[in-house]
Amino acid sequence: MLTIFATTNHLPSVKQAIAREDRLDEIVFAKEIGQLAQHNDSLHMVIDAEGMHLPYFWDHSLPPYRFPETIAFDESTLLGLIFHLLGNDQKSWQYLNGKEVYHSVEQQNRLRYGQPVLEEPLRGTLNSLNLHNQAVLLHYGVSEMGSAEHNPADLYRQAVNNTNDPVAKAFSLKELATIYLDHGYFDEAEKLIQEALDYPLPKAASEALKLILVKIWIQQLNVPYDEILLAKLKTTIWEVLTYYEQAEHHIQVGLLLLDAIHIAQISNSFAEALGYSRRAIEIFEEAGLTELAANAHLKKGTLLYAWAQNGNPQFYRPAVEAYQKAVMVFTKENAPAVFADIQHHLAVLYAEMPADNKKRSVWAGVAASSFEEALMYYSKETHPYEYASICNNYGNALTKFPPSRHTDNFAKAIHFYNEALSVRTITYPYERAISLLNYLEASWNAGNVPEVFNDTRYRDMQLKAQEVIDLVDDPEMQAQAKEHLENLKKLKEVVEKEAANA
Repeated sequence: MLTIFATTNHLPSVKQAIAREDRLDEIVFAKEIGQLAQHNDSLHMVIDAEGMHLPYFWDHSLPPYRFPETIAFDESTLLGLIFHLLGNDQKSWQYLNGKEVYHSVEQQNRLRYGQPVLEEPLRGTLNSLNLHNQAVLLHYGVSEMGSAEHNPADLYRQAVNNTNDPVAKAFSLKELATIYLDHGYFDEAEKLIQEALDYPLPKAASEALKLILVKIWIQQLNVPYDEILLAKLKTTIWEVLTYYEQAEHHIQVGLLLLDAIHIAQISNSFAEALGYSRRAIEIFEEAGLTELAANAHLKKGTLLYAWAQNGNPQFYRPAVEAYQKAVMVFTKENAPAVFADIQHHLAVLYAEMPADNKKRSVWAGVAASSFEEALMYYSKETHPYEYASICNNYGNALTKFPPSRHTDNFAKAIHFYNEALSVRTITYPYERAISLLNYLEASWNAGNVPEVFNDTRYRDMQLKAQEVIDLVDDPEMQAQAKEHLENLKKLKEVVEKEAANA
C-alpha cells in the first residue's frame, strides 16, 4: 500500500489521478498533509506547494538512491512515480517516458535488478544528493566502466559534509556504516550510527538505524557473552520489531525474528526462541519466500538441538525434522556449503538421539553417511577449520555407536581425532585441548588387550594429557587431564606389581 499526503488544494487532483487507473484506489490512498506526522511507513509521497517529494528508502524496500528534492507536480508524473513505488515498471515507463525524473527511476531499477547502472560522473558544483547517489552507484551498482577515481566511503562522507539537512546526513551515514560493517570495522560502524541517531529524525529513520545497530552488535557477540551487550540487543530488537509490526513490514519482522531466535537461544530462553522461529516460518511461508523459510527451519533445528542437549531429549527428533525441511531447499546442488553444514548437524543428532540398541545401529549408519557427506565438501585442503570440527564430532559419534563386528569404533575415533589435531594446532589452543581430551577418552577403550601392556599408547596418552595442562588455563580441562595422568600412573603401578609377582 502507498499513501500520498497532499495539501488541501492538491488533494482533488491527486484523487482524480488515482481514479484514472482501475482499482488503484484500493492500494493507494490520498490524505491531508497534516496526517503525515502520524504516519510511520517509509512508503509514501508528499505533495505541497513546492511540488512532489519522494521518501528516503530507509528500509531498503528500494535501493537507497535519492530522487531530486522536489519534482514538478502533474498527474502523469504522479502516476508514473506511484507505479514505480508499487513495482509496476511497465506502467511507470508509460507515464514517465521522456520526463526528466525517469533517469532517477531507471537508475533505481537498474540497482534493484542488478543491471549495469548508467554512468553518472561528478561534475560542477557538488551537492549532497549528487555525492550520495554517486556513492550508491559505486556501492551497490554493477558498472561496466568501473571507477578508480572515487570510492563510495569517501563520497558518503562528502555527502554528509555537504548538507545541513539532518535527515540527508543520517541517510548517508547509514550507508557508510554498512560499508564498515561489511568489512568488519564494527566500532567505526557503531560510531557512525550513533552519530546519525543524534540528529532529529522521523521514526522510520531512527528505527532503520537501530536495525543496523542490531547487526553490528550481533557480529560482536563472542563467548563468553557480554551480558550488557545481550541486554542492549534484546531491548533494541524488541523496539525495532514493535515498530515494523505496527508498520506492517512483515518481511522485516521475519528477518528480525531470525536475530531474536539467536539472542534468545544464547540466553537459554528456549521456549521464547521457539515462538520466534514459528512466527518467522509462518511469515516467510505466507509470503512465498522459500529460502528465508528454510533458513528459519535451519535456526529452529539448531535451537531444538541446543534445547535437547540441555536435558530435554524429546527435542532431538523435532530438531531432525526441522533440519530435514531446510535441506529440501538448501540442496547439495544449489547450496553446497549450507547442505554440508546441515549434514554435519544431522550427523551429530543421529549419533546422540536416544533409541534402543536396534535403532541405534540404524542411526549410527545414517550418522556416518551424513558425516561423510559433510566431509566431501569441507576437506582439509579447502576448509581446514571446518574439517577439523567435523572430524572431532565424527570421533565423538563413533565412541557412542553400538559395537561393530568389523570395525573398532574407538580406533576409528582416534583416527578422526588425529585428523582434527593435524589442523587444531597450538594456534587454536581451546579447540586443540578439546580434541586431545576426546582422544584420551577413546584411547582407554581402543583395542586394549588386558594381558598386554601397550607402552607406546601409555606414553602417547601421557604426553597428550600433559599437553592439555600446558596448553590451557581452563580449570575443568586441566582437572580432566590430571585425572587421566593419575589413572595412567595407577595403571602403570598395577602392571609393574603384576610383573613383579609373576
